[in-house]
Amino acid sequence: VSLYGSHINIALDNTDLTLDIASPSLSYFFSNGIFLNLNHTLIDKSFSNPELNYLTAKNNTTGLSTYYFFNHSTAFISISYTDSKENAEDNNYDYRQKTTSIATQKSFSFLGKRSKINISYAIRKRDYNNVSAGSTEYRTFEDRDRIKIYFDTRLSPQWALRLSYDFKDRDSNLADYAYDNNLYSFRVQYQH
Repeated sequence: VSLYGSHINIALDNTDLTLDIASPSLSYFFSNGIFLNLNHTLIDKSFSNPELNYLTAKNNTTGLSTYYFFNHSTAFISISYTDSKENAEDNNYDYRQKTTSIATQKSFSFLGKRSKINISYAIRKRDYNNVSAGSTEYRTFEDRDRIKIYFDTRLSPQWALRLSYDFKDRDSNLADYAYDNNLYSFRVQYQH
């Protein structure tokens, strides 16, 4: 059992965004290598600029994740599901979102270095139920498919390298929200 909470203040161009977050969770690891996690997250977001008050919202998200560890815990497969509901000051921004994801990870030795590869796929369906079906001003839906792959390796006890690829295919009734996104990145990390 755990409880996470935070107060975050982000300075944006014309306003500050404040996020108050509380997230209780319940986890259990079974002796056969199965790990379950049930969590609920409450988010209260607000803006310092009164012109953006219509975006002020409360979000409730419930999630269930299960992991199966195998091969002496050097690999896992996970399946996760979240159901989220956001209520904004302006009903045109209220949404219900459901996300399902699957991931697998394997640790191994690469050129004698401790390494791992992770591959995940997620489907997100977001519906704005209070918006009229033919709206050309507001989103009625915003869906996303995502594939992410990363490779980590320890170059030495202090140095590590991560190579990653992140693809997102977005769809919406509004053209500004319907696009593909490809992100290639690498990260070099030093620990002293």
